[in-house]
Amino acid sequence: METLLNVLASAVGSLTNPTKIEATFKSVLKSKISRNTIVQYIGYLKDAFIINEANRYDVKGRKYIGTPLKYYYEDIGLRNARLG
Repeated sequence: METLLNVLASAVGSLTNPTKIEATFKSVLKSKISRNTIVQYIGYLKDAFIINEANRYDVKGRKYIGTPLKYYYEDIGLRNARLG
């Protein structure tokens, strides 16, 4: 969870893809965390009002794009404290 929080804190405003996070965890940390678990953790962080997601909108197609999403910390002070 700590590593996921750090990844989200350092990637604020960037497109975030749980599948790529899973691949990074497996290759760098040798972790066996699954994509579904990462999605659940992100959901828990949203429910706790720690992060918020921004849906992307396709202007030409006039519809929302499902993934990847951008995540932002609700409180920038928490983000800065997380990153040190």
